[in-house]
Amino acid sequence: MQNHTLEKVIRMALALQGEPREQGYLAQALLELGDDGNTILLAKEAQLRQTADGRAAIIDRAEAPTHGRARRWAAPPISQAECQRQVDSV
Repeated sequence: MQNHTLEKVIRMALALQGEPREQGYLAQALLELGDDGNTILLAKEAQLRQTADGRAAIIDRAEAPTHGRARRWAAPPISQAECQRQVDSV
């Protein structure tokens, strides 16, 4: 890849994808970019994480740190007023 920023974004996306659909979106984007190496890597990895019922790219723990539901638990929602208070205190 020629674009340094694009390379950094791809590395970040590879590190952060946590759900099967995110892995699929990333694999499709990499395929369209012509990044065969990372596309093949994701395809092989998805196959390695295939469940007995045939679903691919399944993470062992349903609530892995990169899973959307886990993110909500890590930082419970706060009110708009509390958010503004925290911004103003900076």
